[in-house]
Amino acid sequence: PGEVVRLVLLLGGADYDDKRIGMKSTPTWKEMKPSTRFGQMPIFKTTDGREMTQSKAIARYLARSTMVDGALLYPSDPWAAFQVDEYVEALEDARGLFVSSFSIQDQEAKMAARKALFATDGSGKIFEAFKKIDQCVAMSDAADGHMVGGKLTLADCWCFCLMNQFRSGFLDGVPRDGWLEELPHLSKVVANTAAHPAIKAYYSQMAQGNSKYEPHASG
Repeated sequence: PGEVVRLVLLLGGADYDDKRIGMKSTPTWKEMKPSTRFGQMPIFKTTDGREMTQSKAIARYLARSTMVDGALLYPSDPWAAFQVDEYVEALEDARGLFVSSFSIQDQEAKMAARKALFATDGSGKIFEAFKKIDQCVAMSDAADGHMVGGKLTLADCWCFCLMNQFRSGFLDGVPRDGWLEELPHLSKVVANTAAHPAIKAYYSQMAQGNSKYEPHASG
C-alpha cells in the first residue's frame, strides 16, 4: 500500500511533495490513469525526473538507503533481507483475500462477508493468514516488537500500515477491534512501530484532521 512509502520517507526525514488523488482532484485519476505506466498508484517521482511505480518496489528502493536508529530499514544482510521480503509477501497475500469483497453488489452482504474474513473462530480467512504470520514471528529469533532482528525494518512498517488500514474504518464492514488483540506478536509490532517518535508525531497530527488515523497514532 502507498502508505508504506510515506512511512519510509517519513523515517528517512525526506522532504517530499505528497499529492493525494481523490474524487475531486485536478486532474482526476480517470484522466491520469492512461498516462501511467501500469494504470496504478502510487507513483513516485525522483528529483531527477525518474518515475517509479509498484508499492513494494518503491518501498524497497527507499528502505535500502533509509537508516533508523543506526540500521537500514531494508537490511544489507541477504538472510535478513529475505525474511523481510517473506513477511511483506505473506502480509500482501493476506490482504489479497479482501479483494473479492469489492465485487459484492449488495451492501449488507458485502459488510457481512468482510466481517467474516476477520472472524477469530477459525473461519476467518484473513485472520487465519495473519495468525500464521504471528506464529512465525513467535518462533523466530526476532526481538520483542519486531518481525526481523532487533531493529525497525520494512516488514514492521508493512505490518503497521496494513493492520491499521484494516482497523481504521476506511473499509466498510471490517471490525475495528476484536481480532488484532488475538495476534499478540503482531500487536506488539504495531505498538512498537507506532511508538517511534517520528511516527507518533506525524500520525498524531494526521489524526487531528481525520479520525481514521487514530489507530496509527495510538498503536
